[in-house]
Amino acid sequence: MIKANKNDLQRDIVDAGLCTACGICHAVCPRSVIEIEAFINNGEPVFDSKKCTKCNTCLRSCPGADNFLGNTIQANGNIFNKDDCYRTGPIQNTYLSHSTVALERDNSASGGTVSAICRFLLDNNIVDTVIGVGFKNTLEPSPLIIKNSIDLKYLAQSKYARVPNCKVLDDEELGDSICFIGLPCHLKAIKKANEQRHNFVNKIKILIGLYCGNGLYFDATLSLLDKLGIKNREDIESIQYREGAWPGNFTLRKKDGETRSISKMTFNYLSFFYTPKRCYLCNELPSFDADIALADGWAKEGIDKRGWNCAIARTGLGDKIVNKAYKSGYLIIERIKREDAVNMHKHGMFNKHYLANLRCKLARMFGVKTPEYTSFRASIKDYCLALFTLAIFLLGNFRISRFLSRFVPFIVYEYFMSSSRKKWKKMS
Repeated sequence: MIKANKNDLQRDIVDAGLCTACGICHAVCPRSVIEIEAFINNGEPVFDSKKCTKCNTCLRSCPGADNFLGNTIQANGNIFNKDDCYRTGPIQNTYLSHSTVALERDNSASGGTVSAICRFLLDNNIVDTVIGVGFKNTLEPSPLIIKNSIDLKYLAQSKYARVPNCKVLDDEELGDSICFIGLPCHLKAIKKANEQRHNFVNKIKILIGLYCGNGLYFDATLSLLDKLGIKNREDIESIQYREGAWPGNFTLRKKDGETRSISKMTFNYLSFFYTPKRCYLCNELPSFDADIALADGWAKEGIDKRGWNCAIARTGLGDKIVNKAYKSGYLIIERIKREDAVNMHKHGMFNKHYLANLRCKLARMFGVKTPEYTSFRASIKDYCLALFTLAIFLLGNFRISRFLSRFVPFIVYEYFMSSSRKKWKKMS
């Protein structure tokens, strides 16, 4: 476990590159001295040092301050090694799913299951508030507080930037029953805040967790706009990260009607240059702490271009909500085997659950501060693979690498990302 020196969140978490940019520090700070925005300071908190009393409140709820999975992995007996690195925590049932509303499904990153479930929860007064990610303006994603099902359209689509969802948990606009949509680090932060008995956690009735391979600095989006030839961002009408036939395209529309886009697969090249340190050292992909964990339904790849979700009901409450949404006409669901749900994303789990552990171990050999996960034996081949991926992330984050990346044609990235994905799936 990472121990903070003198309880200094800035020095021991943010400066060490261990901040997840979840925003929980803003929500729990008793003196309101912490500000955080997705598009400022790489999405990391900014402190008013003159007013900060170093009370340690923020640190005690920080998911970056300890082992990412913490006791969750131990409690379930899931000590990861190469043989069982695809375990996915508690599971009640596993499904393929999509929204029954065609427009809702088509406007989503994959099957629209998140939107459909939230619509079911709001329409039936099970919750009065949904917290998720939308656009503050045409360009900058930020946490949104949704009070009615009509406004859920603003939450549709993935937003590939680190967004501090948790920062709004102390907002006065929140109701008494909340559905919170977040990434594994967001849910870990809420779990830790609950352990510290912060009252706002009592309002959260259901947690929807999204699978997460890695976050991106908001600079990744800005870099892409430059590469697409956008000189004046005031000309942009809208952007979408996953528009159109699944898995979608990054698409921007200008106010003059012009559209520019690249495929989602091509877009993934940005991960090599704009992935935060905490993300490539993180060993959780499938949102262990969620009631319902959701991902792309890759089992339908090449079959249905309209998009499906892989839905894992982790708790009895989560399973009940999925089935009630289905019976009420909000969802289409197909039961699938647990192993099929796991294998659908095993390439991501191999990278996160197994190689991340090795990357941390290798980085510590060079004096880099990292999370410390359960130790296990690994082959020289696996260490070489972990070292290779670590080197890619480290070298990619140099300014010169980011600068040069802008001169590589999209067609090169498209070929490289498509071919490497196929090889990676075979290796894992």
